[in-house]
Amino acid sequence: MEQNIIYDSVRCKASEIGKIIVNKCLNSGIKINTIKLEKLLVLMYGKLLSEYDKKLFNEIVVCTDDGVKIKEVDQDFIPYAVEFTNKFAEYICLLEIEENVIDDVLKQYGKLSSPELNELYLLKTLKKICEKNITNVISASLIKEVFSYNYYVNRLSENTSLKDKYEEKQKLITSAKQLIKNKKNFVSLK
Repeated sequence: MEQNIIYDSVRCKASEIGKIIVNKCLNSGIKINTIKLEKLLVLMYGKLLSEYDKKLFNEIVVCTDDGVKIKEVDQDFIPYAVEFTNKFAEYICLLEIEENVIDDVLKQYGKLSSPELNELYLLKTLKKICEKNITNVISASLIKEVFSYNYYVNRLSENTSLKDKYEEKQKLITSAKQLIKNKKNFVSLK
């Protein structure tokens, strides 16, 4: 599976991308610390991998008691564990799709706290799978699989036609009528 992943297009370290994310958050008035940054990076990594078959960075994602982490980011930003307050100098330029993914994830999840991010289905699923394995390393192929499943389920639900929704509603109404009828029959037997 992993041979389909585009490795040679990765140009940035997770910590460099992290600086861009911190700056975007501070510009938008979003509170962010190292723990939240790591979770956002993993969400961005998974989204880019599942939708574009492209890695955002090469660093390894691991699972700990605190949820998903990127060791290098944890080490590089340890002085900012409480909260980032100053912007970083940026020395890299991201591709347009990388920028779009970062912006999409920040728009969708940026206001959530670290504990709230930990409760997201995607990150909880990765943690549960990791707990069952011997190693705490989460492979790119596993992240892609979890995020791809979620991506396609969301796309299917968005594309459900009105006809399908109408038919589903009619089935529910029929089921409710049957329950009421069964209850009346039960009452009349007494």
